[in-house]
Amino acid sequence: MALRITRTAKTPTTEPVTLNEAKAYLRVLYTSEDTSITALITQARQYLESAISQSIVATEITLVSDVKFKSFRLPYGPVTAITSATLDGEDVLADFSDVGYIEAAGTDLEVIYEAGPAQLAGLKQAVLELVALWYTTRGGGSNKIVSPMWSDVVKGFIQMNNQGWFI
Repeated sequence: MALRITRTAKTPTTEPVTLNEAKAYLRVLYTSEDTSITALITQARQYLESAISQSIVATEITLVSDVKFKSFRLPYGPVTAITSATLDGEDVLADFSDVGYIEAAGTDLEVIYEAGPAQLAGLKQAVLELVALWYTTRGGGSNKIVSPMWSDVVKGFIQMNNQGWFI
C-alpha cells in the first residue's frame, strides 16, 4: 500500500522573496553569493510547502494511491483545477472549490491537479528567516544541529498555516 505524490512547480516560478530582498536581509553587498542565496530561497520555500502542506507557488501535482480512504482532501492546496481524477480506472467527480475534496470508495486513485499559489500572512518573513539561518550556518562550521524550528517566526508561520489533508 502506497501513496505517491509528485509536485512540479510551474515555470517561471516567482519565489515569495527576491534575491535583492534576501541580500538586504542578510546584509550582503556583493554578487559572488547570488547563486547560493537564490538556491536557499527556493529551498526555504520548498521546506515551508512541505511543513504546511500547501503550494506557495503554482504547481502541478500528480497523486497516485492504492490506499483505501473514505474521503480525501488533496494535499498541497489551494487546488485551482483538477485535470483528471480516476478511481479504480473510472473517472470520478472531485470538488475542488474549497480544498480539493474527493470521496474515495475504491483503492486505485490517481489525480492530476493544479494548486497554488497560497497567499499566506508571514510567508516572506518566514522565508527570510530560513535563508538567514541556513546562510549563516552553511559549510558545517558549527557542531550544533540547526533546526528551522529554532526560529519563532518559522515555528509560528508553520503552526498558523499547517493544513492537514486526511479527513
